[in-house]
Amino acid sequence: MTEEKNSKSESKEEQPKKELQFNQEQYDFLIKCSKKGPEGIKEWNKWREENPLEKIWLQGADLGNANLQRAYLWEANLQGAYFIGANLQG
Repeated sequence: MTEEKNSKSESKEEQPKKELQFNQEQYDFLIKCSKKGPEGIKEWNKWREENPLEKIWLQGADLGNANLQRAYLWEANLQGAYFIGANLQG
C-alpha cells in the first residue's frame, strides 16, 4: 500500500505542468477599460458583444484592485487569476 502511494505521487510529479493560457492584449484592454470606470466597462462589454467567438484567456491574471463592476466575463478563462480587492459587483 505504501509503495502504491509513492508511485502515484511520483507519477504526479513527473507529469508536465500545464502552462497558463494568457492573452496579454485582452488583459491590457480589460485593465485599461477598468481604469476608466463605468464607461470603460461599457467599452469592454461592447467589444465582447461584437466578438462573441473570441475566447478570453486570462489565466493567472493579476486583476487585484481592478474595477470590474458589471464587466462581461461570461465564459472567460480566469483559472488562477488574482482578484484580491477587485470590484466584482453586478
